[in-house]
Amino acid sequence: MVREYVEQRDINVFFILDASANMLFGSVKKLKIEYAIELVTAMANAILGVGDNVGIALINDKFIAKIYPQKGRQQIYNITRLMINHDNYGGHFRFKAAAEFALHYLKGFNILVIVSDFFNLDKNWEESLKLIAKKFDVVGIMVRDPRDRTFPEDAGEIVIGDPHSNKTLLIEPALIKGAYEKIIKDQELEIEHKFHKNMADFVNIPTDKSFVEPILTLFKERALKWR
Repeated sequence: MVREYVEQRDINVFFILDASANMLFGSVKKLKIEYAIELVTAMANAILGVGDNVGIALINDKFIAKIYPQKGRQQIYNITRLMINHDNYGGHFRFKAAAEFALHYLKGFNILVIVSDFFNLDKNWEESLKLIAKKFDVVGIMVRDPRDRTFPEDAGEIVIGDPHSNKTLLIEPALIKGAYEKIIKDQELEIEHKFHKNMADFVNIPTDKSFVEPILTLFKERALKWR
């Protein structure tokens, strides 16, 4: 006699994608949002491939649209079609809006994945993180363009613009490059620290590099943690 066991799985993974105007920026081959869409599509495809449920919501300063988790190949089409609709993007990203959506509308979910550049976060965004981290297994994926972190080398005076206010500013990159890089690095480390402090996972991925290795490393570490 042979006794066979079938693993019972009922894992729901929900993505929250930053749909703000900041995500429409890019200095390399892909805009941040294009890179994020490829990343979410690849992860969703892998999750569906092992028989789990996947859903998604697009959020900026408010809830934009959602697809509740389901299994099956049709779900990839539904999720991708939602993400590539350019009418869904603009405005600011409010972490509090993302947390409120998760807390009020998501029931019975195991894993919450937030994909964003994490710029211009709410003043008390960590309080929102604490609330969702108590209810979900939270994963933060930071997607940033190289120009988010540093100015171009040997550049003369350049004009930078705010996508929200349409204001512009003429700057001399060489004079502020070092200070700017330090501020951004400290900010990224602080965000990562707050995720880890609240028992949430976090990975920081630049858009000029492949996301495959960082994502695989993250989930290998998660597998070791939950053994």
